[in-house]
Amino acid sequence: MNGKTWRNLKEEKADEIKTFLLKAGGKEEARKNPSEVWRIRLPDALFTYYQNRTLYIAHGPSEKNLLPIYQKMEEIAGPRYSSPDREMLFGLDETGKGEIIGPVILAGVSFPKELFPTIDKIVGLSDTKRPHKFPYWENIFKQLSSLKVKGFAYFVEEISPDKLRKENLNRLLDKGYKKIINFFLKGMGEEKRLKEYRIVLDDYGIGKNFRRFLQCLQEKGAEVIVVKSADSEYLEVKTAAILAKRFRERIIKKIKENPKYQIAGLTIGSGNLSDKETKEWLRKWKEVYKNFPYFVKQSFKIRI
Repeated sequence: MNGKTWRNLKEEKADEIKTFLLKAGGKEEARKNPSEVWRIRLPDALFTYYQNRTLYIAHGPSEKNLLPIYQKMEEIAGPRYSSPDREMLFGLDETGKGEIIGPVILAGVSFPKELFPTIDKIVGLSDTKRPHKFPYWENIFKQLSSLKVKGFAYFVEEISPDKLRKENLNRLLDKGYKKIINFFLKGMGEEKRLKEYRIVLDDYGIGKNFRRFLQCLQEKGAEVIVVKSADSEYLEVKTAAILAKRFRERIIKKIKENPKYQIAGLTIGSGNLSDKETKEWLRKWKEVYKNFPYFVKQSFKIRI
């Protein structure tokens, strides 16, 4: 099953949505654990509202039949993402921190607020936490790339496993994000338009120097927002997360398809230690070759 999430959904709004879902033919099911408030099943999806005010929708491969449901839910609860309050939206996010194979990819995206509804339709239904084959991410990337003529822009930075072995991850994230911001503001001549920008990124444990840099941007007129789970509240961060995922998955795909890195019929799998194929590949490679290739994070404690 795939899924999507509404966070910080007030109880009264959740009750309205529950009533609507029941009128739409939904059937209420018994709660599976104490953290759940209610569960309602429709033919194509299961809606679960939690004590922490999160509504999670688990659905099948296609959401086309659910679009009218989502539209009504947005009328009741409001949009899932924070509405644009500046002319330009700038989001940053990364992927690959938790995977043992492959680099960490950082991405920054920038687009005018006029593109907000269009980009919401493109990326709003995607879920970066769920596994998808590369064509899924490539399709979204192509749709976003088609908006370049209307002001959509992006920049991607890679942190290799070798760099991670030599330097602290958060410090590398600070450097990478600063480089991306400078690319947009200085490289693209946007520094003079800082007052038009909303800049949002996830609070991963930002260092003092980078925090001062962000504060400087704020003093020059930019709106700077650093919050936990920024991708669930800000469309620009969600978009950056999807781009980061696309570029990382392209790297993983190339490694998987390279016969040089296949052994005993195994590929590297998804690159996550929870993946049985990845874990078995690591075990077999270590057994045969002793040393891992360049794309395995030596900074991880590998127990296989």
